[in-house]
Amino acid sequence: MTRRSWGLLLVLVTMVLAAWAIACGGSTASVTPSRQGDDDSAAPDDDDDSSVDDDDNDDNDDNDDAWTSENSGVTVNMYGVAGNSTTDVYAVGDSGTILHYQGANTKWTTEPSTTTLPLRAVWEDDSLDVFAGGGDATTQAGIILNYNGASWSQMTGTAALLTFGIWGSSATDVFAVGEEANNPKQGGILHFEGTSWSAMSIEAGAPAELAAVYGTSASDVYAVGGSSTILHYDGTSWSTVNSGLSQVLFAGVWCASPSEVYAVANGVGSAQVAYYNGTTWSTVDTTPSNTLGGVWGVSASEVYITGNSGYIAQYNGASWSQMDSGTPQGLGGVWAAAPTDVFAVGANGTILNYGG
Repeated sequence: MTRRSWGLLLVLVTMVLAAWAIACGGSTASVTPSRQGDDDSAAPDDDDDSSVDDDDNDDNDDNDDAWTSENSGVTVNMYGVAGNSTTDVYAVGDSGTILHYQGANTKWTTEPSTTTLPLRAVWEDDSLDVFAGGGDATTQAGIILNYNGASWSQMTGTAALLTFGIWGSSATDVFAVGEEANNPKQGGILHFEGTSWSAMSIEAGAPAELAAVYGTSASDVYAVGGSSTILHYDGTSWSTVNSGLSQVLFAGVWCASPSEVYAVANGVGSAQVAYYNGTTWSTVDTTPSNTLGGVWGVSASEVYITGNSGYIAQYNGASWSQMDSGTPQGLGGVWAAAPTDVFAVGANGTILNYGG
């Protein structure tokens, strides 16, 4: 698939893969992606009134078995969500937006950010160290912020990477993946060992973008991205993994264990969920008609995937079923604090919560 063909695919996934759209010269002004096949339009009309009414779907709705809309207090596009517990959740988005949620009967509050660059990903360590990353391809500027429990600050040595994904095994072992800020044809990986960030060596011919990273330990880490790429880190070096899928763009990855790995992928006209059982990769779900953007789970028998047009599906250990998200907005990041507390974020300030 040519670089131009990938550019056309990225237009379809402007919301859930907005960082890639920017890298290829796309726009994020309209961010709800179209359904597969509707390649003439990547977003609804800006005058559409079908967005969720937060006043009618307020925080902590009594219906714990449904997805409900939470009042984020912002209208910018939100891309990433993660936390430490049900009372400590962060969401990040455009214009350097950082939101913080501290549990039931509280509201999402805006954190004092030190940047106006788009933030694409966020990760929090058990020690309450928080990392948020992003960047802008137009200005060729990447950024990673750190919250130390008292304030946010910009970390040095991170401007060269447009960060699309962050994960760590601890606050002294953090991986950031994305695209080199001044080289749109080269994916990149940074590593933080507690003191400074440094570039990691990856195989020649790495894809134009790496979209997400996740692992189970310091020696079992996956990074996924364009050109059907899955990379695995064994604690010493990165190597390419053959998933068996071709001409797809991986958007997210999540691991329940070293032998239970899920990755969501998008191709021209199709979306797929790939699964690794510790030995081989296989396609476990080829039914979504929506572009997929995120994947997260509570366990191997409770996994969630998100996509455009408010798409959410759940895996119960035996089969996938689509859920009623209650929103038409494009959804990207998803994160589960517990089986009874799952969050998804998306276009126009959308934040959803599922009570299980």
